[in-house]
Amino acid sequence: MKKSLFTLANFLRGKGFKSREAFKRAWAILRLRYKMFTEPVQFSYVKDTGEIREAIGFYGEEHAPKDLSITGLVIKYYDMTVGGWRSFRADRLIIA
Repeated sequence: MKKSLFTLANFLRGKGFKSREAFKRAWAILRLRYKMFTEPVQFSYVKDTGEIREAIGFYGEEHAPKDLSITGLVIKYYDMTVGGWRSFRADRLIIA
């Protein structure tokens, strides 16, 4: 998990976030991903068009990704509302 945190934080810093904000966002994204393994999670992000997208993501047994590592800024999730896989860029997650 530590490796994923630093990898994601470095990608976010490359997108212009200061170090503190990059780590804050990286932690939020990792918590979101791991929570989706136990229960459906509601979250929001900004789409490429600027539209805010509300989503309910869940992995569960039948939708669990085979590879948990983060290789870039793209976060994949199974959207419970539309019944299909979706993704978003990690730097576009709306965090409180």
